[in-house]
Amino acid sequence: MSKLDPYELEVLQAFESGKLKPVAGKAELLRMRAAARATAIKDRRVQLSSNFIGPRMTMHLVKDLRFRVDLGDPIQLIKLDAHREALQCRGIYFLCEGVRTLEIFEPDSPRVVYIGKAANETIYSRCRKHKVALELGAATAPPPGIRPGRSFRAYRDSPGFDVSTIFLVPGFMKRRRSYEPACAEEYFLYQFAVRNGVPPAANTAHVRGDPPALADFS
Repeated sequence: MSKLDPYELEVLQAFESGKLKPVAGKAELLRMRAAARATAIKDRRVQLSSNFIGPRMTMHLVKDLRFRVDLGDPIQLIKLDAHREALQCRGIYFLCEGVRTLEIFEPDSPRVVYIGKAANETIYSRCRKHKVALELGAATAPPPGIRPGRSFRAYRDSPGFDVSTIFLVPGFMKRRRSYEPACAEEYFLYQFAVRNGVPPAANTAHVRGDPPALADFS
C-alpha cells in the first residue's frame, strides 16, 4: 500500500472499523449541484455539508460532515509577504488569474488555475511555496522543500505567463477535524471539473470516474 497522508489514514481506519458506508447516487448529486448553484457566496461564507471524503479513497461518512469556509479578499501573490500574519490559518485556497475583488470570484470559474489545501501548514506557508516556484521559472532549480507538480510547472512555463496576474483567494477554516481541508479541496476540485470538463490548469488531474454525491451549500 502506498503511503497515506493523515486524513486518508484516518478515513481508512474508520472504514476498517465499519463506521463508513456508501451513500447517495446520481439523483442526489444532481440535487446537491442545483442547491449549490442557487446559493450566492457574496457574504464571503460558504456553508458546506459533505458526504464526500475524496476520490482517492472513494469512501463516505455515515453522517454528513459539516464545515464552513470563510473566503478572504483576493491578494496579489507577489505581495503575499505583506499579508503573512493574516494568513497564519489552515484551510483551502484558490490561485486565480486577474481576480482582484471577491465580488467577481467564482470557485469553479476558468479564472481559477489552482485549488489547494493547507491542512498541516498555514495558508501563508503553502502559498509562499507556490510564489517561489512561480517566480523562479524553469531555468532555476527550486530550493529544498519546494516541488511543483508537472501541471503546475507546465502552467508556469506556458507562453505569456505573468506571475503578477495571479491572485490568492484564501478560504479560512476552523480546524475541528484534520481531514476537513482535504474534503473541501476535493469538493471544489470536483465542482470545477463538472463545470469545465478538466481540472484547474495547474492542478494535477486525479478525479476519475463518476463520484457519488458530494456536498450542499446551506
